[in-house]
Amino acid sequence: MNWTLSNKLIPGEEVVDQPDENGGFGMKAVYTPVLTNRRVIFKFNSLSTGLVQSFYYDEITDARPTSRLLVKYLKLTARGREHVLHVYEPDSWAWKIMEYKEQFGGGASDKAAKPSAADLLVMLSTLKDNGLLTDAEFEEKRGRLNR
Repeated sequence: MNWTLSNKLIPGEEVVDQPDENGGFGMKAVYTPVLTNRRVIFKFNSLSTGLVQSFYYDEITDARPTSRLLVKYLKLTARGREHVLHVYEPDSWAWKIMEYKEQFGGGASDKAAKPSAADLLVMLSTLKDNGLLTDAEFEEKRGRLNR
C-alpha cells in the first residue's frame, strides 16, 4: 500500500472514473475511490489529512465486496495482502476495478522504465509542497537531476 500526502496525478495519468458528489446515505464512507488509467487511488476522508493510498492495476489480484458486522466493505487483494476498505457501493467499485485492471493492467506501473527528469522534478516538487523537503534539500536534489 502506497501512502502519500497528495492525490496529484503522475505524468501520463488520467482519471477515468470517480464517484459523483452525492456519495451515499447513512454512515459516511472512510475512503473515496478514484480510478485512473494507471492505478486505483483511495482518498482518506477523515480528519482532512489529504492522505491517499494507491495500487497499480498490475499489483491487484482481486477486488470483491465483503461484509463484516452487517457493514459492506471492499476487499482488495494487492501485492499478496488483503486490504479491507470502507467505500460507498463496494459491489460497484469491485466490478469497476477489475474491469479497468483488465483494460489498463498490462504493465501499468512501468516498474522497469526509468522515470524521466521531468517526472522526478514533479515528484520532488510534490514533496517540497507537502513540507517533506526543505528548500535547500529541494535545490540540492534538483541540482543532481541536471548532472
